[in-house]
Parts: sequence; structure tokens; C-alpha cells
Amino acid sequence: GMTGMVGDGINDAPALVNADIGVAMGDGTDIAIDVADVVVMKNDLSKLGYAHRVSKRLNKIVQQNIIFSMLVVATLIILNFLGIANIAFSVLIHEGSTLVVIFNGLRLLVNTK
Repeated sequence: GMTGMVGDGINDAPALVNADIGVAMGDGTDIAIDVADVVVMKNDLSKLGYAHRVSKRLNKIVQQNIIFSMLVVATLIILNFLGIANIAFSVLIHEGSTLVVIFNGLRLLVNTK
């Protein structure tokens, strides 16, 4: 199974490295913070659940953006090869899709607890 380790000191560093996920507390030693996968800046373990929700949301939005971008580019390539779309249309659609990706990513700034 998966193992997690929460620590804040030099003696915790080896366990943080060997765990599947190592979590260091913000007031911990530099070595613990350096080797941890996640650092909780406030010494409040209840923030771990929030960090987990944010990371799941982040991964979902990144995946959406990658799939959307690839579909737009693939569609534009096909339309250009078929002679249906000219370069100006393709540039306009591509830049518009870039704005969609940016605004979709900005949804992460909306605080949903």
C-alpha cells in the first residue's frame, strides 16, 4: 500500500524520503523541507485535506487543457490539409483556444473549500 510520513526534523528526513509521500511542516528543519514532497506552510495538519482537494482539481484542469489543446490543433491540421481552413482562420482559432485554456486554468484561483 501507499505510505505517508509527516515530519519536521532532521531525524524525520530519511522517513520522508522513503515514504510514498513525505509531508514536512513549515516550521520544520531545512533538510526536512528539502526532502519532502509537500510542505504545509502553516503548522496545521487540517490543511492536508485541502491541499489534496486542490491537487485533484489541478490535475483535472490540466488534463482538460491538454486534451482541449490537442483536439484543437489536430482539428486545425486536418482542416488545413483538406483545404477547408486558411492560415488566418487557423491562427484565429488557435489563439482563441489559447485564451480558453488560460481562462480554464484561472478557475484554480477560485477558492472552493
